[in-house]
Amino acid sequence: TGAALSLPALNEETISVCLVGQFDDSPVPSAQVAALEELVAYLRARLGEIRVVAHEGLESEVVTCPGRYVNAGLIGALNGE
Repeated sequence: TGAALSLPALNEETISVCLVGQFDDSPVPSAQVAALEELVAYLRARLGEIRVVAHEGLESEVVTCPGRYVNAGLIGALNGE
């Protein structure tokens, strides 16, 4: 069980991944995006289809995580959209 979300039920059914940086100020470095893509592919190979969402997509009280540079385009790309 994770501890990254303030909603306990979500901690039981999610995998939390942390991108380190201040993504309100700068984009996610390409090496970090590549590592995230590789991790998501690995998890899908092990677990089946998973949906990637930003922290703010799960908790309405979180308004700046993960930052404006982690946009719908990156999340969409991770979900094959």
